[in-house]
Amino acid sequence: MIDVINKYRRHLLEEISIWPLVTLRVAFGLLMTFAALRFWYYGWIDELYIQPDFHFSYFGMDWIQPLPGIGMYLVFAGLAISAFCIAIGFKFRLMSVSYFLLFTYVELLDKATYLNHYYFISIVAFLLCFSPAHKALSVDVWRKGSSVSKVPRFFIWSFMLQLGIVYFFAGVAKLHSEWLFAAMPMRTWLPARADMPIIGWLFMYEETAYVFSWAGALYDLSIAFLLCWRITRPFAYLSVVVFHILTWMLFPIGIFPWVMIFMTLIFFPAHYHAFIWSPIQRFFEASGRVVSRLTAERNPVPSIILGVFVLHFIVQLVTPLRSHWQSENIFWDELGFRFSWRVMLIEKAGAIEFYVVDPRTGRKAIVAPSEHLTKLQEREMATQPDMIIEYVHYLADIYREKGIESPEIYADSWVAVNGSGSQRFIDPKVNLMSVDPNDRLSWMLKQEYYVQFGEK
Repeated sequence: MIDVINKYRRHLLEEISIWPLVTLRVAFGLLMTFAALRFWYYGWIDELYIQPDFHFSYFGMDWIQPLPGIGMYLVFAGLAISAFCIAIGFKFRLMSVSYFLLFTYVELLDKATYLNHYYFISIVAFLLCFSPAHKALSVDVWRKGSSVSKVPRFFIWSFMLQLGIVYFFAGVAKLHSEWLFAAMPMRTWLPARADMPIIGWLFMYEETAYVFSWAGALYDLSIAFLLCWRITRPFAYLSVVVFHILTWMLFPIGIFPWVMIFMTLIFFPAHYHAFIWSPIQRFFEASGRVVSRLTAERNPVPSIILGVFVLHFIVQLVTPLRSHWQSENIFWDELGFRFSWRVMLIEKAGAIEFYVVDPRTGRKAIVAPSEHLTKLQEREMATQPDMIIEYVHYLADIYREKGIESPEIYADSWVAVNGSGSQRFIDPKVNLMSVDPNDRLSWMLKQEYYVQFGEK
């Protein structure tokens, strides 16, 4: 057993060309620079993090709050600077750690803004913190005077594996009756894009929704394997480009398609990447400032870094599976939905209103969430149980300040999932203040708080 482990360890530490890692570093850094500036340009910093009086926290993370004043603008300035420094390889290690910490901080501020691709960006930034992606074609190399041409294999394979995990689990999540046999939510989404030039007319046909659903599942399940095989790689990458450009045109998912298009280049052999960067590399070497070494640095990879990567990927493989033992109906209660690569699986909408009752007088006040939440927060909260209970306790604090010592709060809640029609979501007879705000997971598991809805 030890011999087998040592064999695989030696294989992972074998030196291969650094150039795929350079391409990933530059592409990621430039795209994230653009993303940070885009947030600033569209006013999303103020809209998402400064204007709201209340933010939905992740479990145990309610101590993470937006910075006051211009603090959040400084955070995004730091993100843009860090990302650009990653791209050019200036103070790479420091800037990678800075970007990871700042970006993850921003994403933990409000659960209402959660997106799978934000989670993916945090992961890539985390992996970059440990990688030697700056050892060639970087400002750090220019300042130091030497570069390396090879790095341990596992640094490059780690990004390939991470991309494969994202795709594969996104495909596994699509092996669901509603996606495959009802073509939902594609059957709802595509007709709304019928005005798209050239191909829009196809979206009016129900058969198109089924083609998109089945093709999407097959694509996600197979693409990583096809990219690994030399014979199918060119065709697989062409499908990556077509798939992500089409999703970018059809759905408002920001720059994520471009992130996937450029990062997937890491599957290509090193000589493709070397050809791309050869003019700049020749300039570096001709300048007389940079000497390229044919081998990796003599410093061995610390065992702790290997351990961090192994632990990371164990978590990545286990986390998407947790919904299978946590939830009987994940589309409704969303237990295990986040951080599981369940991408674009549901069309979910809800409406909710709250009743605050003073138990001493019996007086009742009707509260619309729009009084305290932004449109995005209200939309997300209306369909997610853990966010509902968090808002309930925030509402209770407001009414305690108004003189109601022990307010009772009830919800009139309706939710529709994948064209199911609105169904009552939360039992309106349950006083939601009886739920411990620090025990949201248990509350989500207690089905007596729900009205019977949908098939389990």
